[in-house]
Amino acid sequence: MNLLALNYSFTYYLESNNVFIQQKPDSIFVLYRRLGSVKIFNIFMKNNLQTMRQLFLLTACFYAFTSLFAQDQLFKLDNSKLLVKVIEVGPTEIKYKLFDNINGPQYVVLRSEVAMIIYENGSHEIIIKKSDPIYTNEEIEPNQSKRNRQKRDSAEYFKYSQNVSLNFLNFVNSEIGFVYQKEFYKTNFNLIIPFSIGIGKPNLTQSVYFQNNNYYYNNGTYNELVLNKKLFEIGLGANYYPSMKSAVNYYIGPVFKYMQYDATQNYSNFQNTGTNPIQMSIPTTLNRYAFSITNGIVLRTKSRLTMNTFISLGYKHDEVTEKVFDPISKKEVDPITNPNEFYFWSGILVGLSF
Repeated sequence: MNLLALNYSFTYYLESNNVFIQQKPDSIFVLYRRLGSVKIFNIFMKNNLQTMRQLFLLTACFYAFTSLFAQDQLFKLDNSKLLVKVIEVGPTEIKYKLFDNINGPQYVVLRSEVAMIIYENGSHEIIIKKSDPIYTNEEIEPNQSKRNRQKRDSAEYFKYSQNVSLNFLNFVNSEIGFVYQKEFYKTNFNLIIPFSIGIGKPNLTQSVYFQNNNYYYNNGTYNELVLNKKLFEIGLGANYYPSMKSAVNYYIGPVFKYMQYDATQNYSNFQNTGTNPIQMSIPTTLNRYAFSITNGIVLRTKSRLTMNTFISLGYKHDEVTEKVFDPISKKEVDPITNPNEFYFWSGILVGLSF
């Protein structure tokens, strides 16, 4: 406050006490000689007390306002805000301390979770826009990016744990075949239940295992087993996937199967019968037990569709429920000369997951 301002203020005071001093630049000094320094100070305090109160309040508000911004503000993608002191902004994470506990522990937040930082000086740094793609630590670190991307992408192919597939190769043998699969992705295993029924004469099985009936002619006798129709087939197996990182996976595993065929045994004996051989035909049932190891490849899509191809190799055991009784030899005649033989099973499947 300059002397002129003081001059106006004191002039008002003296007029109220019937004292008048001309408003000249040096009138404050005249007043000083007449009233003394103490009275001048009292007059100044009385007339400027309200002004000083306002000045003090303004000063306090200014310091409070500036202290409010003397801190960093961290805005996260979930719309939360933290008042902090940022320690370090790294490529994958941000280290900070809480502003109300500067001497407390240091916290770490992933950079992918932070949208923006406003620093105490007013400058701001945009970390991730909400419209931008969010990259995880695994995507930033090159040594882990490929593995984690494959794991994340592969999850798109393993959304469903059950599947029913139709085996198109069963039609070649006049059968309708299905395979039910239950997946256990966490352990890389699946459970399979093959099932099929016959719709006609199984010529493929007849030619592979019974050689079109020519195998059984021996020593004046003719003995054949004719397969009329497959009654049913049921099995149980398990497969292991060494890797489940992509849409295409190799698998291997054992399978047990049991099947029944409606059959007929035809028997003829030309020994010591002259011109009239003994000829007999009886209905029977062929029971087949099979064990094999399956090797295959499955293709999964991001939809429910799957495709599968495999071949299973192992051994089988055959036996019939009824056998011809030869009246000459007084013995039952088994139409199966080699009950234990090599066995194979294959398929081309297209399935639906659920």
